[in-house]
Amino acid sequence: MPGIGIVKLGLQTRDIGTLRPFYVDRLGLVVTREDRGSITFQAGGTELTFVESAQGDPIYHFAFNIPENKLDAAIEWLRPRAPIHREPDGSEIFDFQSWNAHAVYSFDPAGNILEFIARHNLNNAAPGAFTSHDILYASEIGIVVDDVAEAVNAAHREWGLNVFGGSQTDDFAAVGTDEHLLIFAKRGRPWFGGEGAVAHMFETEAVFCGDRDASLVFPGIPYELTVKRLDP
Repeated sequence: MPGIGIVKLGLQTRDIGTLRPFYVDRLGLVVTREDRGSITFQAGGTELTFVESAQGDPIYHFAFNIPENKLDAAIEWLRPRAPIHREPDGSEIFDFQSWNAHAVYSFDPAGNILEFIARHNLNNAAPGAFTSHDILYASEIGIVVDDVAEAVNAAHREWGLNVFGGSQTDDFAAVGTDEHLLIFAKRGRPWFGGEGAVAHMFETEAVFCGDRDASLVFPGIPYELTVKRLDP
């Protein structure tokens, strides 16, 4: 199974209550679990959970892979459902040439930065109009750190992940593959497509699909990042 199997994020109570209408009524996702303190949506191959937390005002970034031939269709589908971020030149499309990918950014009611990304290196083109079934799985989760180079080294040492598409700078790096990426952003750096939203550290759990069990720990930072063998 490709992608990130489980993503769990902490939000203020007031924000959790706004998410069901957005993810269900607008994006067409299915609620698989819900109680007073949490809600879980099935986003293709990914379980996306938001849980009640007392931490600040969290903002997260995560991306969903879509069929590589459907970005334009995804934008037309998304436009009446959610606000779309535009480049300074007015474009709705982010062109990641070194990744051979194109993406569109949007926001949920809690302010989280959603990305739909068409990765042309993947053989996942699909026919027909874009629907919620074309939200395939989460392929990126933003992880905020104080030292990007140290985080990159830890991901390589513990998980064998390498920098993706020549993306490493002093304040940003993506490590992994087209199907699962850790997006390391330096604390205080603006998020891509975030309309000025700044990267800060908030409670994050992510389980990556893999063929072994492993964990990635950053002392003093509230992340639980694991690789587990998940059933398809």
